[in-house]
Amino acid sequence: MKVIELGASSLCSIESIYNIKNVVKQFENNNKQILLIVPSLCWIDDILKSSAILASKGDVSYKVSLSTIQRRHFSLIEGLLTRDDNEKVISLLENLYSELSDKFSDIYKRKNISKEELNSISKYGSKAMTIIVNMIIDNSVIIENNNSLEAKNNQLYKVLIIANGEEFYKKNSKLIINSLNNNLENKNITYYPQLAI
Repeated sequence: MKVIELGASSLCSIESIYNIKNVVKQFENNNKQILLIVPSLCWIDDILKSSAILASKGDVSYKVSLSTIQRRHFSLIEGLLTRDDNEKVISLLENLYSELSDKFSDIYKRKNISKEELNSISKYGSKAMTIIVNMIIDNSVIIENNNSLEAKNNQLYKVLIIANGEEFYKKNSKLIINSLNNNLENKNITYYPQLAI
């Protein structure tokens, strides 16, 4: 297995995002799977956090920030995907943003946010990008937790995609790194940290 952790600069433009497909092709060889760790679009994590803080203070302007982030993702996919793929991704992103909007609405009503909620909200940018990256890379699947990794790892997917910052990744990163260290001699796993495109 090859583990490729994309750097944040890999997702700052349509060209750099499309280049992810080319990078994956360069790393593909034999029957080894690729684990692709995807960050959020440039600065989205910070915008999500600051918007959540606004909501927790009873400031309705958080809605403007959410709308801006959504428009950014939608304009991005228009330049990346075919019309059919575009419609699929828009549907998936709308579901994700509906869930996020509900969380923000709840925070706004309570006028309170916990550290755990803030961390959870900041992951939505990465989740959105895994949806987009999944559509541009052939033979790929999004892994959301240990169960889906175990279920899908033995299937015929060439590229497994996880969101950077996901609890699954955090809980298993030491295991992944230990596996890397133990297998580097055998070249079973190769790790490419914070790869910039």
